[in-house]
Amino acid sequence: MKTTMILQLLSTVIVFWNVENFFDNRADSQNASERSFSAGGSRHWTARRVEAKCNSIAKILLCIADGYGELPAAVGLCEVENDRVLRTLTGETTLRRFGYRFVHFESSDPRGIDCALLYRPNVLGIPDASTIRVQRTRDILLCRFDSLSVAVVHLPSKLGATSGARRDSITLVLAAACDSLSQYGPVIAGGDFNDSRGEKSDSLLRPLVEIAHGGAIADGTGSTAAVAAAGSLKFQGRWELIDRAAVSADIASRSRAEVFASPHLLEEDKKFGGVKPRRTYIGPRYNSGVSDHLPLVVVID
Repeated sequence: MKTTMILQLLSTVIVFWNVENFFDNRADSQNASERSFSAGGSRHWTARRVEAKCNSIAKILLCIADGYGELPAAVGLCEVENDRVLRTLTGETTLRRFGYRFVHFESSDPRGIDCALLYRPNVLGIPDASTIRVQRTRDILLCRFDSLSVAVVHLPSKLGATSGARRDSITLVLAAACDSLSQYGPVIAGGDFNDSRGEKSDSLLRPLVEIAHGGAIADGTGSTAAVAAAGSLKFQGRWELIDRAAVSADIASRSRAEVFASPHLLEEDKKFGGVKPRRTYIGPRYNSGVSDHLPLVVVID
């Protein structure tokens, strides 16, 4: 009853964020990506740099809380290596004061990165968590709480002739899983779809309803910076909205989404003008940013 009342009476804030190569600094396998992101690897990914990235992620989540008046009840993360970085994030940063726990399962992704979910048990309770195995890419993460279900997805990139068909087939699986979860209450699914919204994706996601983006990027100060094509990622000078969210019909009318563009996440785009997300690395060079993606904030009123 308590969690139901929270969802009915207060705004619920859910964040989806591709945190780009969120590796620890240990070379635990022969995986090329994991070895690159290690203390002795080509990226020189030291414990201090891991700590800096964790602290930066925590700082942004607290900035979101300041901007929206609520701590995120759940945070869906993409490109997470393992439980070790999640323990550091939730237990050794400012987030430790707020009781976040996490859900993570290892997938079959060749790069060794997975989806994960941070959540506040005092708000949502303890989830019934599972995954849908998707071979050679990230699994779909499903977390059913007492009064809300959350699905986190990271669809395949556009590399390869069959990538579009793979994204379509996984989207259909995601929609079917969320349809089944809807018997227990509201559902939200989000993450990195690696493609923009279109009529085809709307059709594939049914019965979920994609949350329309307002055409502006929130800056965390209560104002917005209007842009011609707001998005969560900037590719060759163009903003793209590939980090998206969809909800069950029962909460569609009271759900909204914005990309959160805190100044802490941006840097000058010297090549194309304006600003762009500040990445952790530019090629092999350490750039001290967080991610090439900006977080998507979903508010359920």
